[in-house]
Amino acid sequence: MNYNIHSSNHAAKARLLLVQHAHAASDDLHALLELYGYQVSCARDLTEARKTLGNTQIDLIITDFDQSELEDNLILNDLRSLAPSLPVIFLASHHNSFIMKSVLDAGIADVVLKPSTYTELPVMIERNIIRHQLAHHAQVRYEQEIRTSCESILNALLSALNVRDMETEGHSERVTAIALILADLLGTPKEQMHHIERGALLHDIGKIGVPDRILLKPGPLTEEEWVEMRRHPEIGFRLCSRIDFLKIPAQIVLHHHERWDGTGYPDGLREYEIPLGARIFSVADALDAMMTDRPYAPAQSTEQAVQEILACAGKQFDPQIVEAFLSIPLERWERIRSLGDADEDAEPNVQGVVIKFGETDFTR
Repeated sequence: MNYNIHSSNHAAKARLLLVQHAHAASDDLHALLELYGYQVSCARDLTEARKTLGNTQIDLIITDFDQSELEDNLILNDLRSLAPSLPVIFLASHHNSFIMKSVLDAGIADVVLKPSTYTELPVMIERNIIRHQLAHHAQVRYEQEIRTSCESILNALLSALNVRDMETEGHSERVTAIALILADLLGTPKEQMHHIERGALLHDIGKIGVPDRILLKPGPLTEEEWVEMRRHPEIGFRLCSRIDFLKIPAQIVLHHHERWDGTGYPDGLREYEIPLGARIFSVADALDAMMTDRPYAPAQSTEQAVQEILACAGKQFDPQIVEAFLSIPLERWERIRSLGDADEDAEPNVQGVVIKFGETDFTR
C-alpha cells in the first residue's frame, strides 16, 4: 500500500485501540497508524479490548467488525459499553445505508470506507479526539459550576439559620465530622457519604420557621411550645426537598429525631424504617450534645457521654451503629470537642437539636 503520510504533533500524543478480527489487513492498518505517529494497541475481540481499556489509557477506538455481524446491533452496543465516553471510528468495507444508520445511531462517532479513504483517518481521528476533549472540559467546568452553586446554596441556608440562632457554636461542624467518621467506619458508599454530610449540616434548618419567642426563649419550653418546636424537622424537609441535590439529605433532616424503639418524631418510625443517614446522625448529635456546655446542662466527660450512648442502644439508637461507635478510641472524640469552635470574627454555627436520653431532656 502507498499512502501519503503526514504526521502531526497531536497524532504523536494520541493513543488508539484498534479492535479487529485477525486478518492481514489488521497488520497493514496497525503499521499505517504508527506511521502517522499514533501509539496503537490491538485487540482481536471485545474481551481483549475490555482488558486493554482496563490497563491502558486510550484516546479513541477504531474497529472494523464485519458488517453482517452488526445487523442486530448487539456488537455495536457491546462496543459502546466498553468505554461510553470514548469516540469510536468504524471502518466499513462497503457503503450500506442501513448499516451506516445503525452505526451512527449506536453512538459511533465516524464511519470510514476502507481502504480507499484511509488517508482521511488522521483528520477524523484528530477531529474526534479534539471534540472529545472539548466535551470533557465542558463537562468538568459544568460540574465545577454545579459544585460551586451547591456550596453557595448550603452556605446561604446555614447563614440564614445562623442569623436566627447562635446558641451552640461549632455544633454543625462537630456533628457532621462525627457522623462522617461513623459512616466511613460502617463502609458507607462515597455518594451516600455526601448526602450524610449535607443532611448533618442542615439538620436544623427547619428552625428558621420556628417563632423567635420559642426558638430564643431562655427558659424551659411549655408543652405547647414543644409542639411548635417539634415541627422543625418537617419545615426543614419541605425546604430541602425542593432543591434537587438536597432531596436525599432531606430525609435526614426529616427523620433526625426518630428513635430506634419508635418513640421519636415526626413519624414514629422504628428500627430500619429510619433511613441509615438519620440513624447515624442521631448518635453523632447525641454525643455532641452531651460533650458541649449548654445553658440548660453542663458538658459531660467523654467517657460519660459514651456510656450514655451505650445505655441507649436498642432504645434510642441502632445497636449496630453503637457497636461501631464503641470501637473508636475516646481520644478521637476528645479531639472532636474543639472542632469548629468559632473565634470572634467567625460566623456563628448551627444550633443543636432536641435530644432525649432516658429520663433526661437535653433540649435545643
